[in-house]
Amino acid sequence: MIRKDGTLNFILPLPNKEKCFFPLYTNETVSDLIIDIREEDRENSQIEIKDINGTIISHSTRISDLIKTPFVVSIDNKENYTVDFKAGQNNNLFSNVVGNIHLSDLISKALFQKVQQRMFIDPNRHYTTYREYIRLCNSY
Repeated sequence: MIRKDGTLNFILPLPNKEKCFFPLYTNETVSDLIIDIREEDRENSQIEIKDINGTIISHSTRISDLIKTPFVVSIDNKENYTVDFKAGQNNNLFSNVVGNIHLSDLISKALFQKVQQRMFIDPNRHYTTYREYIRLCNSY
């Protein structure tokens, strides 16, 4: 698992042998994640999200709760891919400072607020270009 553009992502191989990044949006659910995986060239596959002991995780479970512990993406009960946030923390910008996912998210939100404040210093400015937004993000 890696952090890309401020969002946690993990990689799964597709049936055509290419790899695909799947973002883990903390406000979504396991059901949303399964739909995303199915849409990437796996429409007829049976996809289950399980804990490391093999227990199926409910579709209504929030991603913010799912990523607190390692989990397994099972495809057609043949392919099993373990996703572990702690194992991927070496790729996390803040891994040397904090090891707790909640603290990492708190730092990310604080950085977002800093960027947001800089973007809207001018009270008449109600939008920005994506390029300008990325430039501001990269300044932190």
